[in-house]
Parts: sequence; structure tokens; C-alpha cells
Amino acid sequence: LRAWHFENTFLERFSAIAGAVREVAHGCQIVLKSPSIRHLLGIVLYVGNYLNGGTPRGRADGFALDTLVQMRTVKMSNGDRPGTLVDYVTQQMERVYSGDLEQVFSSNGEFHGMKKAARFKVPDLAQDLQSLCNNAEQIQQMLKSPENALDQAFTQHSTVLANRLSELQRLRGELDDLEKSYEEIGVWFHMEDKSTKKGTDEFFGIWDKFLQDVSNARKAIQEEELKEKRRNSMPPRRHSVAGMRGLDKDEGKPRSLTPPPRPGEDGSKSPASGRGSKLGLRGPR
Repeated sequence: LRAWHFENTFLERFSAIAGAVREVAHGCQIVLKSPSIRHLLGIVLYVGNYLNGGTPRGRADGFALDTLVQMRTVKMSNGDRPGTLVDYVTQQMERVYSGDLEQVFSSNGEFHGMKKAARFKVPDLAQDLQSLCNNAEQIQQMLKSPENALDQAFTQHSTVLANRLSELQRLRGELDDLEKSYEEIGVWFHMEDKSTKKGTDEFFGIWDKFLQDVSNARKAIQEEELKEKRRNSMPPRRHSVAGMRGLDKDEGKPRSLTPPPRPGEDGSKSPASGRGSKLGLRGPR
């Protein structure tokens, strides 16, 4: 019964572990080999060195991983538009490495690969795999015991189980390669000490949050560019004759375009005529 149960549940358990191992391994390869991620890290490093210029922290050849999340809190201004360092880094990526971010956020791009990798912890995967291997080995020993060795049904189960153990050993090799790749990433990001070491879920979780910030900044930039394009494509407004007429400040009526008559032409007196005007001037004698 144990052999039957193991064979019936093996594929589901094995596929879950193998899928998780391969997704984390893919995330590691993205960090180590993706040109777009290297370009993004290069711009982040350049910006950090510029801001820290003239200080002991300037001219650095690397930065702490937590910097990626902290960038959203550093304010900056670009003309009359406020923003953060994430906005600036995104603008520079679009300007210097045009097309890189489009690849990063595509359906099979780096962003989705890291998001999937953030769901798993390598120690948990190693523990699940070891538990499955131990279970298979115990059943295999039972099937090959002297009292069961001559039973044809047990012999068939033993053959099936041997194939399953071979699959588990190959997966164990994939997990070993994954752990080596993540150790390489740890050296690159200075996560070798216990105080700085991070699990794969935390490491890729930081990347997931940072790239989500970049995605939001990219969408905002695209929306602003679209609005600017629409404004520039609109024809200029035409001014009507009515719009050219001003309003009299005192009466609130439209001013006539005909010049007013000169004093005396309409039979009226000049404002300054008579014995005395309001301005204190005398009229002619």
C-alpha cells in the first residue's frame, strides 16, 4: 500500500518541487546574465555616486540591496514635476537604453521571472526534496527485503521506484546548481555575512518591489508624453471679433471700436470748461 500511494502521489509532489527549483534558478540567471538588469544597476550606481559625490560614500563600486527599495523615498524635481529617484532612473533607462524596459516588463521578461522566484525559499525546497527522497529510499528497502524479493508484484514496484529515485537525484543536482548560483549572487551583492545574508524570497521580493516602482514610473511618463502629444496636435484657437472687444470697467458694457468724438464736436462742453473743474483748473475767460 505504501508503494502504491507513493507512486500515485509522486508526480504531483515532484512537479511542485521541480517547478519551484527551476523558477528560482531562472531568477538567479536573470540577475547574473540579463543585460537590461545590468544596465539598470549601472544607472542606480551612477546616481548614487553622483548624490554622494565629495563624501566617503562616493565613487563606490556597489551598493546595498536595500537601496533599491529606499529610492522611492528620495524626492527629486524635474522641472515643475515632482518625483523620486525611481522616476529619474526610469527616465534615464528610457533615454540611454531605449527598449530595455519594454523587454523587462514583457510577458516573458525579467520582472515576471523575479516575481515568480520570490515565492520560494531554497531551504524549504531542499527539505521537501530530501523528505521525498527519504520516503522513496525507505519503500525501496522494504521492497528489496528478503521476504519480498521473490514476489513479482514487489519486483515491479521496485523497478518503478528505481526510476523515480533517478529523477530525484537529477533534481538534487539542479538544486545544487541553484545554490551555487545564489552564492555567486550573494558575493556580488555583498550578502556573505549573517547580518546581510538574505533568503531567495526576500532577495527577489526586493527586486519585485523595485521593478514594480519602475513600472509605475514608466506608465506615468508614458501618460504624460501622451498628454503632451495631444496638446501639441490640437489646432490653435481663433479669436472672434466679439472676443477682441474689451469690457468697460465702469459700466460693464462692450467698448466701441469707433473713437470717441472730440470735446465740442457733439455740442457738449469740455470736462475742463466752465468756471472750475473737478481737477481745480480754470476755464477760459
